[in-house]
Amino acid sequence: MTRLTGVRWVDGLLRDVTVSECRADLTSFRFTDFHNVVFEGCNLTLADFQKADVKRVQFVNCDLTGAQFSQAKMEGTRFANCVLAGVGGVTSFKGAIVASGDLVALSHTLATALGIRVEDASGNED
Repeated sequence: MTRLTGVRWVDGLLRDVTVSECRADLTSFRFTDFHNVVFEGCNLTLADFQKADVKRVQFVNCDLTGAQFSQAKMEGTRFANCVLAGVGGVTSFKGAIVASGDLVALSHTLATALGIRVEDASGNED
């Protein structure tokens, strides 16, 4: 397993890269352009993709808990079998493709971002 914990790749370019089975938590990819990039089996907890161009990037079997996507370009970005709990910038997901199994965790974050309060059947808020 490769380790990139805390790496800062700011205002950079990643092209034709597959990052596999990598611990990349706390990384910063702010303002970075991604072209033909795949993250598979990666721990991207609290990774920062703010204002990055992640169009058509594929995230497969990744833990993106608390990752930040504010103002990212995400048309065609794919999420499959990923942990998306607590992601930031969820309103930037316009045009992204999310596997149906990943949508449940994302829906709570999306509801919060839109000011929607979620309650259970007995009227208790989550």
